[in-house]
Amino acid sequence: MMKFIVKAIALIAILFPLITGCHSKLVPQSPSDIRFDEGAGRTIYATTPWGIVSIPDKWAAGKYNKATRQQYFYHKDTATLIVSVGACKSYPFGNDGTAGYDFVRKYYEVESKYNGLLEQPTRIIEENKKDRYVIWTMRADGIDQYVICGVRDCTCNECSYRTIHLKSRKYAADKAVAFLKDAFLK
Repeated sequence: MMKFIVKAIALIAILFPLITGCHSKLVPQSPSDIRFDEGAGRTIYATTPWGIVSIPDKWAAGKYNKATRQQYFYHKDTATLIVSVGACKSYPFGNDGTAGYDFVRKYYEVESKYNGLLEQPTRIIEENKKDRYVIWTMRADGIDQYVICGVRDCTCNECSYRTIHLKSRKYAADKAVAFLKDAFLK
């Protein structure tokens, strides 16, 4: 009977993380699913356990940078989209309990300082404390670039961040902002 109980506990310990998607947050997650939903007209990017990013229109998946959790996407109009999804705790300022909108602001401040060092100053376009995101712009390589960073709750009830970085010569500021909000909020 004791052997049965030990085996049952071991089996539960192995299967629980797989079923719930709640496995080690220290290991960078790779994309589990990238597909185009023809009915919705959206590219679906799903990561385990951090959730789904639903991107308007059809985008081709490019390289995946495991160290930064950045998935590259390319559009037929030459736009590039870089999506990163993961645990807020994966950043030093997320480990100290910083969460929600405070995490988003801190993320922006760090990115802004880094881009300033590269002589690519950033400017906030929109902040939304209720929906917990910040949208900013910067100019790099002669291209206006737009970034949204926000936090969502994942299947493990843990704070997860999403950044969506759009590089395109063909998107006006208002179109870029609308696109990023659509991808982040849906």
